[in-house]
Amino acid sequence: MTAKRPIFRKAALDRLSSPEQLDEAIRFSNLGSWVPLAAIGLLIFAALVWGIFGKIPTKVHGEGILIKGGSITKASAIGAGQMEQLLVSVGTVVTQGQVVATVRQPQLEEQISSAKLQLKEIRQQHETLKEFAEKDVVQEIELAALRKSNLEQQVTDLSEQLVWLKEKMTNQEKLVEQGLLTKQTLLTTKQTFYSCQHQIETARSDLKQLSNKNFQLTRQKEQDLFTSLIKLNEAERRLKDLEQQYALIASARSPSAGRILEVMVEPGDILASGTTLFSMEQTGLPLQAVVYVPAGQGKKVLKGMTIQVVPSTFEKVEYGFILGRVTSVAEFPSTQQAITSVLENEQLAQKMMAGGPPIAIEVGLQRDPKTISGFAWSSSAGPPQEIFAGTLCTASVVVSQQRPISLVIPALKKILGAE
Repeated sequence: MTAKRPIFRKAALDRLSSPEQLDEAIRFSNLGSWVPLAAIGLLIFAALVWGIFGKIPTKVHGEGILIKGGSITKASAIGAGQMEQLLVSVGTVVTQGQVVATVRQPQLEEQISSAKLQLKEIRQQHETLKEFAEKDVVQEIELAALRKSNLEQQVTDLSEQLVWLKEKMTNQEKLVEQGLLTKQTLLTTKQTFYSCQHQIETARSDLKQLSNKNFQLTRQKEQDLFTSLIKLNEAERRLKDLEQQYALIASARSPSAGRILEVMVEPGDILASGTTLFSMEQTGLPLQAVVYVPAGQGKKVLKGMTIQVVPSTFEKVEYGFILGRVTSVAEFPSTQQAITSVLENEQLAQKMMAGGPPIAIEVGLQRDPKTISGFAWSSSAGPPQEIFAGTLCTASVVVSQQRPISLVIPALKKILGAE
């Protein structure tokens, strides 16, 4: 059988058995080996301190757009037609009511032309009626005056004759009583007397009828002129309405003062009523951000919270972010129609709806007149250019902060009072 192999080396046993080495201290390691151990210990201590006293922020992220006045304004065609001339372009600053485009209205133009011809005919008819009515009235008045004069003279003559006949009849009655005159002669005189009375009454009646006839004639002419004038006024009103309608439809006007952001049409395009011509931002209002965050996290955002806004046209690593503050949080998730009414862009609204109906957040951006952009940035002076409405952006809101150790040991959250 083979001999057992010893556990310790012979040289080591000899060194330990040597009496002169018993008074020397045993060295476990040299000084250089303590440096890594100290560094590791220091890191462990720093991590422990950070875990207890440090804070990890919890952020809610969203996408949005920089706009003025809380929404983008659009200008739409009031009526259908063909775009004839576009008077603005992207970046043009317009005033309220300014004509920004002209739209051809051939059907309306034809109606206006027809209304002008009709008005011309009615006006000519009215002038002719007025002229003849004046002549007719003058002639009738002259004839009536002559007829009146004749009747009055007739009444005068008959009245004188009636007086003479009455005296004659009285004398004849006396002669008949004396037997000097026949009754037949007296009867003839009486018949002439009564006939004269009747003629006087007839003449006087004709005078009354003549006065009424003149009044009726004048009244009828006035009525005819009044009816013609009403017809003329209606024709003028219809033409005016058509011209106002043409001015309203054929000349598209800006609904408010602002700057053109996007033009949706070109000359020659066929427009339907309500077609959007362009979108614009209102002037005189501060630039702000409208951010859409997922509905599940949107309720964590509260009014007054600090928010970090990064315009899509600039790199965050180079310029940082714009400092802002939440000014309002919607109570309910936004529909696509509501987002479209704010952004005036259906495709962009669909993009915001990609993760489901979001919560809309309005953000006030912190101003800094020392920067070129006019806003306060987290680092540096920001980009060397202005920022305009319509710029897309991303945003982050710090909704809570937790101590790192509370994430490792959930049981300590309550004891350490994690925020």
